[in-house]
Amino acid sequence: MTNSTIEETEESLRGKASTRRRRARLGTFTGWPYMLPAFLLVLGVTAYPLYFAARFSLFETRMWDTTEFAGFGNYQSIVTDPGFATNARATAAYVVFGVVGCTALGIGLALALRRSSKGTKLLRTIIIIPWITSEVVVAITWRWMLNPQYGPVTAAFETLGLPPFPNLFASGVSAMAVLIVVNIWRSLAFPMLMSLAALQAVPRETEEAAEVDGANYWQRVRHILIPAIMPVTIVTVIVLTINYFNMVVLVIDLTGGGPMGRTEIFGLRLYREAFEYFNVDTAATLTMIMLVVNFALAIWYFRALRRQAGGEA
Repeated sequence: MTNSTIEETEESLRGKASTRRRRARLGTFTGWPYMLPAFLLVLGVTAYPLYFAARFSLFETRMWDTTEFAGFGNYQSIVTDPGFATNARATAAYVVFGVVGCTALGIGLALALRRSSKGTKLLRTIIIIPWITSEVVVAITWRWMLNPQYGPVTAAFETLGLPPFPNLFASGVSAMAVLIVVNIWRSLAFPMLMSLAALQAVPRETEEAAEVDGANYWQRVRHILIPAIMPVTIVTVIVLTINYFNMVVLVIDLTGGGPMGRTEIFGLRLYREAFEYFNVDTAATLTMIMLVVNFALAIWYFRALRRQAGGEA
């Protein structure tokens, strides 16, 4: 090959590389007009409410009007408020016990129902029904069922000659237990479906090889299946945590935050401060505190997704 031929080849390669770069820049530029409407919409529904909450959290308010600049006084007031500690304990119990119970039961159901048959398909469908049902309907139905005066559970106790059915909503511990159980029952389908999808990716040959080596069912579950679906399980836990932490509708319709505020989680406290008591400064301050928690959970979520995709955390 002559020198002139080599130079022509190098020039051709440089020209092609330059063309590709121009096309890439042009593609990036032409893509923005299509993205701009969605970007402006997202910016409008997030930036202004965030500015509104941040601004009102630094002022004392009368209804929806600001009065005096308070600085971080609102944050100090809400953190030192005894009700804040009660809300924190209720939120922690609701989220931790709910997420752990829902995830564990979801994985158990996924393991039990992963073999496709008519019976398992029917059970999967039944489990999905509460998940797609309105939280209002779920809460009202369960409150009626557990009513100590005229609920069907009370009627069943009377028919069987059992002691009177207790009012589970009269005690903080039992009310929180009911709230957690009902929420687990409602959202059980999500971890089950996520785990089922992850289990489908586990090679059948791996289980068969472990079975040939003498591993029983529980050993295969513990050492093969659970580690294989762990990345999906972590994502499931994060999504459920975000969902439970920000929940309002189920709580307000099932227990109303009672008794004595023992089931009033942060989401319900925020709703009441803003739309029942019209303490906008307190509501805005609580919004910013919850925003920080949600932001931390979002970072955890995206890092888990990157790890699941094989990227660096």
